[in-house]
Amino acid sequence: MKKLFSVSALLMVLTVAGSAAQADKSAGTLRGNTGKMAPVKPTSAKAATAFFTVSKMHCEGCASGLVQAAKGWPGVKSAVVSFAQNRALVTYDPKKTNPARIAKEFKRIGFPAKPAH
Repeated sequence: MKKLFSVSALLMVLTVAGSAAQADKSAGTLRGNTGKMAPVKPTSAKAATAFFTVSKMHCEGCASGLVQAAKGWPGVKSAVVSFAQNRALVTYDPKKTNPARIAKEFKRIGFPAKPAH
C-alpha cells in the first residue's frame, strides 16, 4: 500500500525525542540512535520538497557527506538525510530541478535513491 503525503505531511517530519539525539543544524543530519529527521521548511514560496529512499549508506558519515554533496546540486536548497531510516528530505527549486534529477545525482555519487511515495 502506498502512503500519500500531503503538503503539510512533507513539511512535518518526525520529531526527535530523548537527549541522546542532537540535531546537527550545520550539516542537516541527525545524531543519536533515534534515526528521526528534523523538520525542514521551504526557504521560499518557489521551493518544493521530496522524500527519497536512499541505499548503500553505511554510517552517519555517509549521511553527512550526502548533505554536503546535495548543497552543490543545481536547484537544491537544502537536504536532511537520516542514515537510520535510509531516507532523505530535499528542498529544491522546481524551476531548476525535479525529483528524478535529484535521484540521478544521488546515484551518480554512489547512493542509489528513488523518490518515496
